[in-house]
Amino acid sequence: MMPLIAAYVETAKSALKESSPKILDVASGTGEPGFSLAKAYPEGHVFITDFAEGMVAGAKQRADLHAVRNASFAVADAENLEQFKKSSFDVVTCNAALMAMPNYNRALLEFHRVLKPDGLVMIGVWGSSEETQMLLLMQGVRAAIAPNDSFFADPSSLCGRDKVLHALQQAGFSDISIREINVPMRLPVEGLHAGMLRSAVFVELLDRLAARGDTGAAERARERGFLQEDGWVNIPTNLALFVTARP
Repeated sequence: MMPLIAAYVETAKSALKESSPKILDVASGTGEPGFSLAKAYPEGHVFITDFAEGMVAGAKQRADLHAVRNASFAVADAENLEQFKKSSFDVVTCNAALMAMPNYNRALLEFHRVLKPDGLVMIGVWGSSEETQMLLLMQGVRAAIAPNDSFFADPSSLCGRDKVLHALQQAGFSDISIREINVPMRLPVEGLHAGMLRSAVFVELLDRLAARGDTGAAERARERGFLQEDGWVNIPTNLALFVTARP
């Protein structure tokens, strides 16, 4: 289990009194940390959501592959979780996605709304851009394929403790804890590119370029990266901020 995902499970186990919690995993991508929490709480239930239908479909397939039975799946907009009632979840999680939302302040207000009064929010965001090679890689790929374009949301928008602390306080959270976790990555190049190019900021950028007639951007993007001779990508330094708070 990756260090950052492990932090979600370890923190939940130490902070929750509820043995069968109701958990909402927002912008879950292919299913983490939702799947790990579902396994940690077999009597609980995890709602795995993402804005992209393709991500939700992929998460469903992965759940079947790993026999995760205590999970539900839904397309959901983090900035408008209207399908979920107020004070309905013991835990809300959002890993490596909040900073890619155009209005992350609105998303935090929604997290606060759907949490129970004694609930727990757990969030993972990237740390400083200088110490997060994944951010540098993403920006490098963007500059290579679309030098005159920008992402619709800045992945480094929440870099730094002060920004994160201020955003959570503005949304009404308290008892805020922030700690640094390094998340080294070593992945096959195709796996990294497939995951990166499915992220919301790249999907929107590639769609925008395709609408202008540039259909080769994705292929150009695959030619970038910290590629090693063995066909793997090494990204040894990725500083993440693991954040917990109470409503």
